[in-house]
Amino acid sequence: MTATLARRDESRWLHSLGRQDAPVDLVCLPHAGAGASSYLGWRPLLPPNVLLHAVQLPGREDRRSEPTCPDLVSAAEAMAPWVARVAARRVFLFGHSMGGLLAYELAAQLEALGRPVVHVIVSGCLPADEPVRRRRIAHLDDAGFMTAIDRLGGMPGELSAAPRLLALFLPTLRADVAMAEGYLAAARGPISSPITAFGGERDVLAPWAGLREWRHRTSSGFAGRIFAGAHFFVTERRPEVVSVVRSIIEGTDG
Repeated sequence: MTATLARRDESRWLHSLGRQDAPVDLVCLPHAGAGASSYLGWRPLLPPNVLLHAVQLPGREDRRSEPTCPDLVSAAEAMAPWVARVAARRVFLFGHSMGGLLAYELAAQLEALGRPVVHVIVSGCLPADEPVRRRRIAHLDDAGFMTAIDRLGGMPGELSAAPRLLALFLPTLRADVAMAEGYLAAARGPISSPITAFGGERDVLAPWAGLREWRHRTSSGFAGRIFAGAHFFVTERRPEVVSVVRSIIEGTDG
């Protein structure tokens, strides 16, 4: 059967794909400007024992009439109770780019609620206080902002080739970039969940020298995995990326 997005009645934040009685919950957080549909292609690649929850942030797709989140911490605070309520089994978090920072903050919020997750996978992003992070660009005018995004490899190819779609996408993208740039987690102690960092070998936004600093943001284990490709390796290498996610889940059975 073809997978479709089906929103759970109890939450606008989570779109769930798979068996509701699956013993494993995989919560996936989108990159800047993206929505829950960016993870639709993951469902056919996951086993039936994994229930996929694609996070839907305000200001996009079926929540486009809502204002975007003012900052990353408030976004995590708003969704954490819903994740704690819906994902009642073994929870894994995955986030790409801005979604990686959000996954880390969400893990910390869930831990504060007494619901630590099994594992956090951060993809294509550096820790918030990592000194090699890129310069701030959210304040630039439209032309300068888009030039900077494109130069850094942070623009999906399909958007670069569609000006009208890009015009609709730009305000949300800018708001999300500002949210990521404003996030500082230096005062927060390490989370208790293990962290795995994914990176692209040609990703200038998240080079390995910065990715490996995630090892200081956990009191448990750390691992890293580099994939062929640039910043959007997560899309270009989707089957391989999901296969590694599956291996992480299967390696922590119990």
